[in-house]
Amino acid sequence: MAVDLETGTDFLPLMARIIAHKKVIARDVLKDVPPMATHAVSYLRQVLSFCVPQELALSACPTLVVSDESINSFERFGIHGNYCVLHPGNSLVARNKPALRSWPIKHWRTLIGLLSEYFPDLQVVLVGEPKEMSYVDSIAAASPRILNLCGHTSLPELMEIISKANFLVSSDTGPSHLAAALGTPVISLFGPTDPELTGPLSCKKDRITVLRTNLSCSPCINHPDFDTCRSARCMEYLNPNQVVNAASTIGRF
Repeated sequence: MAVDLETGTDFLPLMARIIAHKKVIARDVLKDVPPMATHAVSYLRQVLSFCVPQELALSACPTLVVSDESINSFERFGIHGNYCVLHPGNSLVARNKPALRSWPIKHWRTLIGLLSEYFPDLQVVLVGEPKEMSYVDSIAAASPRILNLCGHTSLPELMEIISKANFLVSSDTGPSHLAAALGTPVISLFGPTDPELTGPLSCKKDRITVLRTNLSCSPCINHPDFDTCRSARCMEYLNPNQVVNAASTIGRF
């Protein structure tokens, strides 16, 4: 059986080449699935119910397991002891668009200082894709103790690093979903997007903390206000101390 949960067309050529007894393609069954009004995972569970028993589909959770093959990320990058992972970038940064989903650079720098103060033995690791390097470099420059791996990891290496971290901090980004699926504690910062629809989701609910300001204008994604916003107060008002408190609560120490 081959299942394509992508509602776009990216994987259609691959699905066409796969030989399987049964193929389920999300975009082909969308007409039979109610419009997404709840979390994206709940929506995809309904798609899964077309190919597995409904009770199994509705209980499915995003889950990832790091390969048993030796990746050697820790030896290669010099990671040892307790460490946390920070992902300051996001897809808007990578595409050089207004970074409305981004937490201000000054807040990331303050957070790094607070983590060094409250968790002096905790190594801080920055990650991201190559297109985010200049953005992440501007944050890393504030502290010589940071291990900046932005643009230097493969996907398997990133997964391995996240899987063993004490916790991960990010905005609404892919690595937050990786961490949730790997069972790593996640502190996710939300502003213009809605965590009820696209927040990190895990079977281990006590390992996820979503921080948001609940301003009247937030969330505004897919709304005209998003295109006209120039201040992103919803992200600005999130305090670095809130992140430290959350880390103290859900981090693996």
